[in-house]
This record gives sequence, structure tokens and C-alpha cells, in this order.
Amino acid sequence: MREGARRTHLVLQRLTETPDALNQPVQSWTDIADYYALVRPLRGQEAIVAKQTRATASDAIFIHYPAAGQYVDVKDRFIDKNYPMQTPVVAANGGRVFNVVDIQDEKGTQRELKIVAEEVK
Repeated sequence: MREGARRTHLVLQRLTETPDALNQPVQSWTDIADYYALVRPLRGQEAIVAKQTRATASDAIFIHYPAAGQYVDVKDRFIDKNYPMQTPVVAANGGRVFNVVDIQDEKGTQRELKIVAEEVK
């Protein structure tokens, strides 16, 4: 894929647990890595295949293969912090939210990941 195709700046976030003042566990989203990605809606046969994985899959996100020590997990989410439209979800999370549904290295080359995601509306 051409480099210019990856125009969307996404932040990978992971749910972490930290103790509060009373030493009780509190869950919060922590920024893990920044990626430039191509985000496109799933269509036709691609959407049918994705929906066999999970009924709510709506988008495909293409990123460079993560560097050593980094990984993407199905419990993670991506945030598009530069998304121009203001909706309640965007306002509450600081950007457009994509929950990771499935992760694929389609060509097996460890150069690019296709992440099937659902956009939180």
C-alpha cells in the first residue's frame, strides 16, 4: 500500500488498571502507540466475511506491522482524535472510537496489519 494512503492519525489505547487513593483498582484507557492508518468501511463480501467473526464489524483499519515489543490485541481500541464531527461518543472519548474485533496479517509478510473494527456510535 502506498504511504500516502495512510492519512488518518490513530492512537492505540489499552485498558489498564491502577490503584486509586484508597488502593482500589480503577480501570482507564492508556495511550500505547500512534499509527498512521487507512480506515475504510467494509463492503459487500468483505463485510459478510467479517460479520461471521462478529456481527457488528463495520470498518477495516490498515496499519504498519507494529514494532518489536508492541502488539495490537482484540481488547484494545483506536481513537481518531482529529475527527471533525462532534457527537456524544467523540466528545466523551476525545475522538472517533474503533473497538478491535479481529487482527489479520493477510499476506503473512509482517509488513501490514488489517484490523477489523467496529465504530462506537
